[in-house]
Amino acid sequence: MKKSIFTLLAFIMLLSCQKEGEQITHPEYFEVQLKWFYTPNGATVYTAEIDGQVLVDSLSYGLPGYNFSRKMFTGSSNGMKRLVLKEEETDKVALDTAVMVSGKAAFELLAIAPDDRPRIMAGGGDENEPEPSDRNKAKFRYYYSESRLPDSVIMKFYSLNRTVRPFKKDEPSLGEIVIKRGRFSPYIELQTNIHDRNTSFLFELYNAATKEVIQPILFRNPVQPLFADGYSTPVSSTGSSVDGLPRYKFMTCILQWGRSGTAEKFYDIELFKTLYE
Repeated sequence: MKKSIFTLLAFIMLLSCQKEGEQITHPEYFEVQLKWFYTPNGATVYTAEIDGQVLVDSLSYGLPGYNFSRKMFTGSSNGMKRLVLKEEETDKVALDTAVMVSGKAAFELLAIAPDDRPRIMAGGGDENEPEPSDRNKAKFRYYYSESRLPDSVIMKFYSLNRTVRPFKKDEPSLGEIVIKRGRFSPYIELQTNIHDRNTSFLFELYNAATKEVIQPILFRNPVQPLFADGYSTPVSSTGSSVDGLPRYKFMTCILQWGRSGTAEKFYDIELFKTLYE
């Protein structure tokens, strides 16, 4: 008992001997999470560093268990940090950017085309997006990084009865979304069986800032609507089941430029989908 009291008194005396105003400092910590959202180069392995400290040395989208990393670091818990991503095999820098950390930060990597460099994904998917309001409907969102498009576009959707000649889009439009470059758009909900199994979908593109038409709907073939400028292949494909109901309840699509059908134009392709059970 006497020994315990002596130890306590000694500790108190030690504290009292500290210089006036002297403070005991504690190290700061911050946590960084990094994972792949999507890349077509699933076999490529990367290393990642935060302010020169190794975050992960074997990050790969295509290897189960290796597409995600989380690590705690010592250092200022708030502020900008330098994130560097390198190809593990060649040591080639794939991404060198500044990211904001505030105690804990999570980042997702995205590359769309095979020759795209990884980037930090902005405006990612909303995992809490409500289910479609009806079994006849599905929800769609879009993404683009195409330099030929302005920083923000309006995408307006129309339906088409592909058994009626000459082809003509249904009026009025089914709705529209605004897409910002490098960000996923909000979802738009569309009924996909308006003309039962004969329903197809078209889109027009507008400059969101000026409202000028970027790409109108143009029917290039009198018997093949899929050759039309603005024909939406992924959205149209949802109604190909026997009962005409959509197979997908959620779909993420990409807008890109290139030859599709018989012409160079902006067209869309499917990236991700979630099936109805």
